Amino acid sequence: MQVIFSTVNDIRLFCPLTGQDALVENHPSPATIFIYHNEVGFIYLAPRYQQKVDAWLEADEELMHNELLEKLVELNSEEEESCVCFSINETGPALEHVSIGFDMAADVP
Repeated sequence: MQVIFSTVNDIRLFCPLTGQDALVENHPSPATIFIYHNEVGFIYLAPRYQQKVDAWLEADEELMHNELLEKLVELNSEEEESCVCFSINETGPALEHVSIGFDMAADVP
């Protein structure tokens, strides 16, 4: 998985395949693998990865969300070369960090 880092004033990101707003957590793009927020953890996680994350947590309950994100990015780097992660830091007082993964080879309508 390629990771693209960016710093912006206002976090806005659209799915590169469908054009959908990537931060709509109730209806993510079909290409979305995960949405991760630094204060909440995973807002969305594709079902095919949920079991892996659950297994990691079962093996080590002390894993922090950012460690899970790193493991997920590493897993995708090894198994799925078509995936990309946008890692975005917001400037200003909020200092939010959002990472969003997309499968660029997803079969989307």
